[in-house]
Amino acid sequence: MAESDLRDRGLAIRKQLWPDREGGIAHFRALDPAFADFILEHGYGEIYGDPTLDLQTRSLLTCAALAVLGRAAGLESHLRGALNIGITPQKLIAMLKQMGLYAGFATINEAFRILKILLDERNCPTS
Repeated sequence: MAESDLRDRGLAIRKQLWPDREGGIAHFRALDPAFADFILEHGYGEIYGDPTLDLQTRSLLTCAALAVLGRAAGLESHLRGALNIGITPQKLIAMLKQMGLYAGFATINEAFRILKILLDERNCPTS
């Protein structure tokens, strides 16, 4: 697939996750536009765009990885994206509990705090 096609597919996927903003690549675009395009083409166009896994599965996996790695800023952005594509609060809570089982419950505390803030912002019920 041509890089321009990958970039377009990557942009389309990012717009599903974050329809109101460019998301986490804005700082890359400001400092290095070519790197921003690389992320769009290869990270989102090629990897996220691979039909082997659907977007919701990829989003849950990304949130799980960021939660266990303690990457709060990235996790906040990707939890927003997960909610934007229709992943329910209940599924996000279940995913965090699962990660707590394997990564340690103390590791997941910050992830639960971030999710609670996002759900409160959206007035989302959790049950």
